[in-house]
Amino acid sequence: MLNTSGKNILITGGNSGLGFYSVINLLKDKNYIFIPIKSIQRKVHFLNRLYEYIFCSINSWRKR
Repeated sequence: MLNTSGKNILITGGNSGLGFYSVINLLKDKNYIFIPIKSIQRKVHFLNRLYEYIFCSINSWRKR
């Protein structure tokens, strides 16, 4: 298994699709992620999706 913990990583296309789930998995390994996003609207949408994903994951973990 590749050790990616604590790395600086630039992900283009990280605000949607496969790139979005790559961001989530790399954040789980405590990496520093940089995601260039062209517009404010896409950035806001990305941050809301990321917040919802993380918040829902924490709440489902607490219910167990």
